[in-house]
Parts: sequence; C-alpha cells; structure tokens
Amino acid sequence: MSWLLPRQRSLLGASILLLACLALPGLVQAQSPLLELESIMVYPGQNAAPIGLFLSHIAPVEGVEIGLATSSPTVQMTDLLLLGGVLQGLSLEFSAVSIDADGQEASIRWILDSSAPFDVVIPIGEDQLLATLLIDVTDDFEPSSTVRIEFVDGAGTPPATNTVHSASMALTPEVVSAQVTGLDTNQLSIQTDVVRAGEFNHPVDLVFFNTSNVQGFSAVVQFDQNVLTCTGVSIAGTITEVTGAEFVEEIIDNDRGYTIVGVLLDVVPPYEAQMIPASGFALPVSRLFFDVEPSIPFDIVTPLRYIDNLGTPPIENLLVIQNESILPEKQDGFLQIVGEPIFVRGDTNGSLDLRLDDVIQSFFYVMNRCPECPPILCLVALDANDDGRVDLADGIWVASYLYLSGPPPLPPFPNPGPDPTPDGLSCDGSPL
Repeated sequence: MSWLLPRQRSLLGASILLLACLALPGLVQAQSPLLELESIMVYPGQNAAPIGLFLSHIAPVEGVEIGLATSSPTVQMTDLLLLGGVLQGLSLEFSAVSIDADGQEASIRWILDSSAPFDVVIPIGEDQLLATLLIDVTDDFEPSSTVRIEFVDGAGTPPATNTVHSASMALTPEVVSAQVTGLDTNQLSIQTDVVRAGEFNHPVDLVFFNTSNVQGFSAVVQFDQNVLTCTGVSIAGTITEVTGAEFVEEIIDNDRGYTIVGVLLDVVPPYEAQMIPASGFALPVSRLFFDVEPSIPFDIVTPLRYIDNLGTPPIENLLVIQNESILPEKQDGFLQIVGEPIFVRGDTNGSLDLRLDDVIQSFFYVMNRCPECPPILCLVALDANDDGRVDLADGIWVASYLYLSGPPPLPPFPNPGPDPTPDGLSCDGSPL
C-alpha cells in the first residue's frame, strides 16, 4: 500500500489547486467595494457645506446605486456635484439624483455601461471621488453636536438599495457614514450664491467662524481663471471694517487663478487691541469680486478653494490669535453659474455651420423617423424661422437658404450667440 501514498498526495495536491483556481474569481469578488462619506465640521446656519462621496474597489465598476438619509432635520441635503470626481466627463448611460423637499433622504443612480464589453467604467482604485454632496445646516444646529448622514437601503424616491455593479454582479458595499459635527474650533469658509454667465463684479464672501479673538489673518483663494476673473477685494460691510482694520493687502493673479488677502487689525500706535471677536456667529471678513466668463453655454459649477503656499513668497491660510499663527479648518465653496446658451440657428448638430445633414436631422426629428440619431442638445437651434415652434417649416427654411437662395435663418446667424427672442424652446445641453 505504500506505493499509493505519493499518488494520493499528488491527487490531493491537484484537487486543492483545482479548487483554489475555481474559487479565485469568487474570492476576488468577495472583497466588498467601499462607499464612504467624509465627515466635516460646520457652523450653525452654514449653507452648501461640501461632503465628499468616495468609492474604493478592486475591480472596474459599471454602475452605482446609493440611498442616503440624515439623522436630524438640522442637516439638509441640497445638491450633488460631479465636479472634480471620476464621473465628471464620462458618458453616463443613465444618471438620476433625487433629494426630497426636506433634504432628509436622497436616492442616487449612475449607470456607466450596462452591456458587454463594458467600455465605460470606473477603474480600479481606492478613495476615488464620485461626487460632492452639498448640505445646509439650520440656525439651531448645536455647537459640538453630531448629525449622521447614513447609507440607508430604501431611502429616497424611488427607494434606492446601496449597490455597486461590477463584472455584471450586483455587490453589496461596505459603507462609512458621515458625521456632521458642530464647530468648536476656528474655520475659514466661502459663501456663494447663483450667478449668471457674463455678470460683472459678483461678490463672494470669505467667512470666519472663530472661537477666539482674531488679531489678523491671511486667506489664499484659488479659482478657475478660464471661468472667473477676480476684479477686486474689499472689507466694506464686513466685521473686519467694523473692527477698524489698519492694514489690508491684496494680491490678485488672474493668470494663475488666485487671490490673496492679508489683514492686520492693529498695527499703528496707539495700540487699541482691535480684534475680530469670537461672537459665536459666522461673519464675513472679506469680499472678493469676480467677472464671469460670458461664453458659458450651459449651467456649470466652478470651485473656489483655500489653497496654502500660493504667491511669492508662499502664503498660508492662517489666523493670528494671541500673537501666534494658527492654522484654521478650511472649507471650500462652489459657485453655481447659470449659462447663456450659445448656438447658430438652424444648426441641429452643434457644428456651428449649416449643411445638408442639418436639414436631414431636422426632418428626422420632426417626423421621429430616426431613433438612433444623436440626441438634439439645443432644440431652439432647430427653430430656423424663429416662430417658437419646431416643425417641417424649419427644415424647409434651411434647405431653401442652402439651395434656392432663400432667406437665411433668423439670428443668431451666421455667428453663434444667445437667443435674442427667448421663448419656450430650450438649449440646456441635455438630450431632448
């Protein structure tokens, strides 16, 4: 029987190896993906506080479904931005974000690619930013208190189940919820509101929530110089002006996209110990002014960030408290810009000129004869005769202009521009 022992060992080893090989794909997929919301500190009454939503996974991802809920009405979800995340710029097959009217529940669904060979995916990676969740905090949010924003199956409308789709499998992720904690330390934040493309000197407030009296500060704000131009800095109407700041310095570099503000409150004798008081409220300390690029065709969101060590010499974001430099918490802002749609009338495909394919696509759209045609992104461009309707007359008008010396389309034509006669037709960049 001894001659069987080596053979038995070989068979046993081969069986173990075969089982391991068969189980390997399952073992790889057994490691759950991770969805994580970052925790932040906020002050009472704060608006548009950003919370990063992150994904980690060891395999490409074709889709994500998320349900979120807050544990208290003092924290309200308001918006979800793809800005700066791995989804920005990807061609999403399906995207739906629904936040209820009270901001207490949200359902999120993104499908990148639902059929093999899954060409559009989120690649393998750790701590990949999917999106930024914006929250508002009510005035009665208690300092040092904590509210959770949790991943909840069945949250939102329609109800969402937290799922990550990978390799045609629906995986249940591990989750890390966010803790929103009332500030008990010093914070610099940015307060914005909605602005229109082409607006001049739009104000953006730099805001302190300081738990100690502040003798001075420096703030370094970075912006997208292709979208915004900083035109000035002012302390007028802020707590800095009220307390009698004696030194205010500004550096604006629009070529590299940053602005630096430096303030000392008491530098000239007689020293009267002017300070920004620890009031327990968030107070504007300085105001930046921006011109907005006029040729933004659709609504966008652009970030305003506190970045250390910009300028020459490099400057940090800091507060002077009891004659010492203190690094505060920093919270960035996002400026929402309402775009001014730019188009050429009669141009159905966005090429900014008129050709036969524009005529054909106009007829196809009106008669619904080409379901595989590219989506129309600017319906008002099809209205060649500017009568507020899209019908057969528009394609005939363009064909007559191109081939029968007929009248040209109404403005904007031949150069792109905004609609001089707004009506019910849209041009918002979304497929119609």
